[in-house]
Amino acid sequence: MSKIICNFAPPVPAKPLYNAQIGGAFFLSTMKTNYNKPCTLPQDLIPLLKGRGLTIADEQKAVNYLTNIGYFRLSAYCFPLLKDPKSDHIYKPNATFDLVMNMFVSTENCGFYYSMKLKKSK
Repeated sequence: MSKIICNFAPPVPAKPLYNAQIGGAFFLSTMKTNYNKPCTLPQDLIPLLKGRGLTIADEQKAVNYLTNIGYFRLSAYCFPLLKDPKSDHIYKPNATFDLVMNMFVSTENCGFYYSMKLKKSK
């Protein structure tokens, strides 16, 4: 009768990968970044945008959108409405916040529509 011996541990310790970090250490930077611009609240952005030429019909609704969506996310949709040179941040005469929101909603719906279409086709 022969004996079967099962050894779950390898006889030689495993060698670490040469391209992996040993010990799972992360590099943390201790450099502090100083920002020159103060934090701007959504209700403070309304006069700024109006001063740059953007027409805002319903200020409370605009504050709500800026609070929930965020200025930096919406600023991409403001970019086509800026006069040249764009670095001056002055809006074209017919630029409205409603137009910005229409572009945002249509783009978001477009992405949602195509993602749902892809899921159905699988």
